[in-house]
Amino acid sequence: MPKKASPKPTKPAIQRKSKKNRTGHLKKEDYLVIIEWLTIEPNYNSCFGTGKAPSGGSPAKGKINGFEMMAINLRNQSP
Repeated sequence: MPKKASPKPTKPAIQRKSKKNRTGHLKKEDYLVIIEWLTIEPNYNSCFGTGKAPSGGSPAKGKINGFEMMAINLRNQSP
């Protein structure tokens, strides 16, 4: 028994714009502005970082090291 031919759709399921009418959400001028902005070193570093680990705060000041300062603070907070 021969198989029935499947009906051909009358129009495609997804209608696409022609290639010359397709555009991205950014134009070439927009990309050039972004590239120009990224050539400034502080701007680049703010987006992508410097490759160094972020600082975790300033080191303890004075003659007492950080562990001694923590011990003093804990002692003062304890009842």
